[in-house]
Amino acid sequence: MPQSQKIPQSLKMPQSLKMPQRMSFLIIAMAMFALPTLAAEQTVTLNVENMSCASCPMIVKGALKSIEGVRSADVSLPHKTAVVTFDDAMTNIAALTSSTTNAGFPSALKE
Repeated sequence: MPQSQKIPQSLKMPQSLKMPQRMSFLIIAMAMFALPTLAAEQTVTLNVENMSCASCPMIVKGALKSIEGVRSADVSLPHKTAVVTFDDAMTNIAALTSSTTNAGFPSALKE
């Protein structure tokens, strides 16, 4: 800044109010680690095929719950559906349907 444009002393921030460099670094570091928490929890309903007996929903639920990021899975034999809540930063709908299909119960997103 040129000498003619110096900030008047009355407008300068007092030294006691200036944020130490370490504190600035700490705030930035905390913000960076907080970014993964911006992921959203999603709940979807899947239509599930081939369920015909009382053990089928347990198998489907086990397949879904084995996926990292799945928070809950409620499977209904009468409705042939699965309501799944999951962290979309850790998994996705394709992984859910793939897991049930691999267990013998093809599924698709209910529309």
